[in-house]
Amino acid sequence: MAWSCIPIPIPIHTTGLGQIASMALLILMAGARGRRTLLSRTSVLSHRCSTTVAGTHADLLASRVHEDQMYARILKHYARCTGLQDLASIEAQLLRPTDRWLTADEAVTLGMADRVLAPAQAALPDPPGLGPADTMDDGAMPEGDPS
Repeated sequence: MAWSCIPIPIPIHTTGLGQIASMALLILMAGARGRRTLLSRTSVLSHRCSTTVAGTHADLLASRVHEDQMYARILKHYARCTGLQDLASIEAQLLRPTDRWLTADEAVTLGMADRVLAPAQAALPDPPGLGPADTMDDGAMPEGDPS
């Protein structure tokens, strides 16, 4: 994650859609503040890193040192990108022992992104012959034959 500490003179825009999980979340959060966007239906997964290690006892010990170093870097990345400075709070809210699934709005509230965009259908005019009453609340078409 050394790239997250390199100053870049142009603002990097990041956009999340669908499912943002694991390393993708770290990349999304690294975008320039004010330019990190999620679509409203995006699911966000924050979790602790996991690895699989095999080898001798010495290999396992060395791997544990590396995992602890990596976890410390991830905590610092969360603190820098979200504005949450209390590492215990970051662990309790975002890096719990179990997966933490968030809505786009929850991710914005916790500082992982800056804004949520509504579905594109809301910005488009209704097709000819199809009024607002003929669509579902989320913009999806009703089931069955439209005729």
